[in-house]
Amino acid sequence: MSRSPRGLGILRVLPLLIASNVCAQYVPGSSPAGAVPPINVAPGAVYSPVVGWSSTVQEGVLRGWGEAAIGLGIFNFYSASALAIEVETAMRLNEYQYQSFLEWERRHREQKKYQYQRHVNARAVIHHRLIDAPELSDIHRGDTLNALAWRIISLSPSGNRFIRIGVPGGTIDKIRWIHVPTKSTFSLARLDVKGHWPRLLNDPIYAPAREDYENALDRVLDQVFRHKLESSDLDALDQAIENIRRETSVLANGTNDIDRKLGGEFLDQLAQMARMLRHPGIEQMLCDEMNYRGTTVTDLLAFMKRHRIQFSNAETPVERDLYQYLYALMSAHRAEIEGVAVADRKNP
Repeated sequence: MSRSPRGLGILRVLPLLIASNVCAQYVPGSSPAGAVPPINVAPGAVYSPVVGWSSTVQEGVLRGWGEAAIGLGIFNFYSASALAIEVETAMRLNEYQYQSFLEWERRHREQKKYQYQRHVNARAVIHHRLIDAPELSDIHRGDTLNALAWRIISLSPSGNRFIRIGVPGGTIDKIRWIHVPTKSTFSLARLDVKGHWPRLLNDPIYAPAREDYENALDRVLDQVFRHKLESSDLDALDQAIENIRRETSVLANGTNDIDRKLGGEFLDQLAQMARMLRHPGIEQMLCDEMNYRGTTVTDLLAFMKRHRIQFSNAETPVERDLYQYLYALMSAHRAEIEGVAVADRKNP
């Protein structure tokens, strides 16, 4: 079979024609060197050369992909930049909050320190006044005696044993104590009311009720002394107080208002002290008080510290006189213990 040379030449040139550039548009301008005008341009017409070229489909697709890749890269770049700005802003905000918290803590500590020092200074001024220049009301409230006790104990615990300032026997029973853990006030002398009933309750008509209370109280104190206090004994004491109260509400209608008021307050005190006996630890404290053999200020302070009790306010003339007497004794004890403390500092 014969093959035409012309056909073979066309087949060889066809790929080149497909891949070659073709005219895109005519734009007025200068003619490039060697440019041949097209055959359809009329003689004498102005020739506009071809600028810009079109490409193949494959090249256009690839160029589009390239432009898309560039756009995607720019998007990722700005996204990363925005994220970096957001993270840096969050870090700066976190650092600001952290530094603000540290500053707040510093100011809070300074404020607490200032308030604490102010309270310490104010307490020192009050403490100094209570000890060195007390008023009678300070002594009768027990504030001066409690401040003196704290001062003496804190000065020289070991030196207290060598100072022997005596306290009369029976003094501890007459003191009106307050039990710090329970906030209860009590006095053994007030519990034993034989011969000390108010005028209203001292009437013979209340003799049976008074006798019942005194017998119930004797049983309670005897059980306390033996460490065998039971709730039934306390119930009997409460019932005896309630019986007296019930009789006064019926029989005291025609009596003086002042006597009736004093009688009611007296019964309230008895009821409060009876309730106090039910608190844990009170039985042991009362037992130790009933068996107290101390004779000095040191023994008295040791008893107060052991049972966590303080001086309560004095309400009767006997208690007020006793507090003034104790203030004189404790002041003398303090003077001696301060002298020992000064000597110890000079001769360590």
